[in-house]
Amino acid sequence: MSDTPESPQPAAAPPARRNWLKILLIISVSLNLLIAGAIISRFVAVKRMIQAQGMGAPGLMLREGRRIMRAVSPERRDELHKMVRPHREILARSRAEIAGARAEIARLMRAEPLDKAAFTAALQKLDAAENKAHRTVTQLRQEFLLALTPEERRRYVESMLRHPHRGRFGRGMPRGGWNRP
Repeated sequence: MSDTPESPQPAAAPPARRNWLKILLIISVSLNLLIAGAIISRFVAVKRMIQAQGMGAPGLMLREGRRIMRAVSPERRDELHKMVRPHREILARSRAEIAGARAEIARLMRAEPLDKAAFTAALQKLDAAENKAHRTVTQLRQEFLLALTPEERRRYVESMLRHPHRGRFGRGMPRGGWNRP
């Protein structure tokens, strides 16, 4: 036996296998948290969006009109379609005018220098096209609602109050809707 103490052995390095398992675990947990966060934020965003829209949700009356059209007899549906068809043709032309005006605005905005007079004229053209489309929708809505029978009007109003602003998933709305008295 020697009088010198034994020198300590250096600690063995962990096997390389453990390192890649840790990396894999970190990646897996990160992906799971990312997916969970995306799902949770989607539901929170839908609820916030639904609460903000209320009865002022865009297209609410149009959606309810479509529900009524699905609920009536085929003969009545054909009768209502005949009344709606001319308005739809006008709206298609109005949408084309709006698209053309927006394309013109985009073209003018890309140009250097910006022609302010042409830009102002294009904005006025867009405004006129959008107003024309809005007037057409208002007239269609009036004629459609006046053409409904008392029973159809009752169902229309009940449906509108029951589903005033469904989001993509229809979540976050209390029973009876937000604006129900």
